[in-house]
Amino acid sequence: MKYLIYLLPIFILQGCLYFNDRGVSGHLYDNCHSYYDGEGNFIQECDENIIDYDEAKEGVIALKNEISESLSITNTVENSSDGINIEDLTVEEQHDLIKEEFELIPSHCK
Repeated sequence: MKYLIYLLPIFILQGCLYFNDRGVSGHLYDNCHSYYDGEGNFIQECDENIIDYDEAKEGVIALKNEISESLSITNTVENSSDGINIEDLTVEEQHDLIKEEFELIPSHCK
């Protein structure tokens, strides 16, 4: 059922959206017009896309930074009395520590 929800918009918008070099648009091609002006400057004018890859990339980076700042992840566990340094633990010990923290979340959310 979950996959149907993800695939449904793809099938509905199948003939309406096209992926080009700059992003997602309603046109099959970029529709860019390149020319040199009177001073010899190269100018490229393109129709607007629905989604530009550059703008989407900036938005994802901003969202990632906002999430990481809100979590304020540190390298040491502040609540432990012995001050465990995560970098000193093995990968398996790090996974066990993370699992323990996730198990505590439901008890704190009630």
